[in-house]
Amino acid sequence: MPPKTIVLSFILLCWIGNTFARQRNTVILPKGTLFLRINPLGLIDPIDQNISTGAEYRFHQKWSAAVDAAWIFHSSNLQNQQSSNGFIVRPAVRKYFSRQLNHYVEAEFHYKYLASPMEDWVGRNVVNGIPAYEEYRKFRYIKEVAGLQVKLGVQECLVQKKWLWIELYVGFGVRKKWQRAQLPPGSSYTFLRRMFNEDPNQSNTIFPAFPGGVRLLFKIK
Repeated sequence: MPPKTIVLSFILLCWIGNTFARQRNTVILPKGTLFLRINPLGLIDPIDQNISTGAEYRFHQKWSAAVDAAWIFHSSNLQNQQSSNGFIVRPAVRKYFSRQLNHYVEAEFHYKYLASPMEDWVGRNVVNGIPAYEEYRKFRYIKEVAGLQVKLGVQECLVQKKWLWIELYVGFGVRKKWQRAQLPPGSSYTFLRRMFNEDPNQSNTIFPAFPGGVRLLFKIK
């Protein structure tokens, strides 16, 4: 997501928030509010499809702590992979502002772990980068991503009884990626590249992140 899109997205979020505020009575959530939440867009993630849920607790009227956890059940990250499994964890702290205390700024830590079984030709007895022969074998591709990001967002109530809410957010962050093939010593493998991804043959890369999305919130307390 380019920076211009982020700015336009946040302007849209603010507009949506103001529109809801004009249409409904002001709802200022108190200290002790607890939300359970789901992230439906994870199911249609173009790279790592996942099921993501989480919770948010307001330990102060203007401050809350939150965490999301996701199970990655499929990945389109690489060619020749058979299946993928992994998880994502995102703990965060946020501060609410605006008259309704429904707009927020959030600092979030992001960690992803993905393991993909593969079966392909692997170079063996490598000397000076040149394999003596190739062997068709099974192995695992491991990817880890960690980083920090800042988000801006808005929460709005969807029903009169105040149990169902929606949350929209956009943000910016920096992440580092580690990736490797689990192979015996003296082996080599060249990953095939995929659209929208960085070269998987680069073991360590630092890159910007532009998170954005929608959550459905269920008010428990």
